[in-house]
Formats: sequence, structure tokens, C-alpha cells
Amino acid sequence: MSEPVAPQIIAPGAWTQTYSEQREAVSIGGNEYHPIPPYFVSILLHSPLLVVGTNSEDVRARWRLGGWLQQYLDAPDADFIEIPTKKVFIPLNQFVLVRYPQWVSAYKVRFEVPWWIRKIRLTIYEYQGTVTDSTEELVRAVTELIQVDLTRIEGKVDQL
Repeated sequence: MSEPVAPQIIAPGAWTQTYSEQREAVSIGGNEYHPIPPYFVSILLHSPLLVVGTNSEDVRARWRLGGWLQQYLDAPDADFIEIPTKKVFIPLNQFVLVRYPQWVSAYKVRFEVPWWIRKIRLTIYEYQGTVTDSTEELVRAVTELIQVDLTRIEGKVDQL
């Protein structure tokens, strides 16, 4: 399997904040709460590279998990069928680089918050540059070589 070609992730203007929202658990009296339910982010994402972060102020020192972010694809020609793909661990009060498969042009993500967190902000930055894979470049180069060889062979066959 080939290694990806490194995108210019530290270039100026490479990232755009596309989502930031805070959610809170619902109090049911006293010190009891209904946990924050899993939810779909309200936008479609297009880049396979994301920087995702969580922020919560009312946390304990030993808590490490901010939630899970899972990619969902819409099934073609099938209404209301969403196909879950890669699920990623998002640490609490940190940002992480997330790479989803790049063969998808648009997708949704669903965020799942641990039951013990009462208030959390999810922020997503989307990479704006191009992401290529060395496999794609290799296939393109081999295809060009095959076309040149095919033209040469056809020329020789025509001479016979």
C-alpha cells in the first residue's frame, strides 16, 4: 500500500473553521441529568482531513475522552440509508488531526458524547488544500506508459 503525499497542512489559509457548537445535558432535578444524546453535525463535510477538538470546563482531572466522531455516507439510490464508516476517538480539551477516506466527495459526521459530560463544545476545521495519494499518481503514470506502448504496438501491427 502506498504512502499518502503530504498535504501542505501548515500553509497559511489551509484550514477553515466549518463548525463550532456547544451542547448541554438536560437537568431533571437536583444533581441528575439526561446525557447529551448523539447528534449529527449540521453541515456536510468535503475534505478527508479535519482538525477536531472538544472543550469542556466542568471536568475532572482523570477524564480523557471528549467523544467519538463517526463518518456517515449516504447510500446512493436508497432514501434515508446512512452507512457508518470510520469512528474516531476525540480527546477532551484537545485538538486532533482526523483523516477519513478520500474517495468520498461529501459526508456527514455524528458526534457521541460520554454520558458523564454535562457541557461540551465541538469544533471542526476542514482542510482546504488538495490531498493526493501516491497510488493515484502511480496509476496515472502507468496508464500513460501503457497508452504509449499501445500506440507503438498498433503502429507495428499496421506495418505488417
